[in-house]
Amino acid sequence: MNLSREAIIILRSPGHQQANGPPPERFTAPSLNFMSNAQWHIRHSTLPERAKHRNPRITLQPLPGGGVTVTQSYQEIDSPAIHSSSSSAEIIPSTTEPNPGEGLYGLRETSSASAFPSSGSGGVGSGGLQERVKHFLAYATRPGPRGSSSHGSLRRQWEILASGKEGQLEDWMIDDGNGWISDSSGERRPDWRMSYVVVYIIDHGEGEEEHGGAVDDGGIEIWDNRGAGRPLSDETVGKIKTALRGVGGDGKFAALVEELKLVRMDLERPWERH
Repeated sequence: MNLSREAIIILRSPGHQQANGPPPERFTAPSLNFMSNAQWHIRHSTLPERAKHRNPRITLQPLPGGGVTVTQSYQEIDSPAIHSSSSSAEIIPSTTEPNPGEGLYGLRETSSASAFPSSGSGGVGSGGLQERVKHFLAYATRPGPRGSSSHGSLRRQWEILASGKEGQLEDWMIDDGNGWISDSSGERRPDWRMSYVVVYIIDHGEGEEEHGGAVDDGGIEIWDNRGAGRPLSDETVGKIKTALRGVGGDGKFAALVEELKLVRMDLERPWERH
């Protein structure tokens, strides 16, 4: 059986361009389950810092009282050391879903990210990435998405512009939402489709979020849940870029799209296994 890899991209405008109109009628914000059940690999980015990184990843862990812990990691181009950081973030809920409040429009950091060393036995999120940190990540005073200088302690905001899966189901296939596809008889098989997320990133000076205090014009990233072993197809990436160019606005956002670059992603190297 030939399994589909076609992706249907339905994208909304970033928050600062909401005056352009509401999200498309078919737009559906992802659930917290969708976002937290994956280790996301940052595959395309406009952020200058990503040119120095390989294997950047991000995971979300729901907190009992609400919100999430955001854990990020990366390696420098010529170093096996894994730099990691963790911060708390509140959920920006969707307001236009059929069930308002259940989808995620985005995340907003509520604490500046702090670097941490590995215990040597754990991993990042559910992906089991072993960490050996030789240097701390100077994350809390990092440059903004457009390479702006540090503005003290920065808080990052991620807006989810699109999400979905690369591949379409046949009429008899049932997605259980937990990584399995079943049929009417109850037989199950792993979901072969790759998940993706398109994210708009803004950095704010601490305490400035409510006043529009972004330190620069933002950045765009495309994440997927498979990494180097199976990248998103060129066709899917092309569709995402076309949809982003169609957002309109003041031209700055469209210019950002042309800066999207492939981020280096390696298959695991033998000497970096733990």
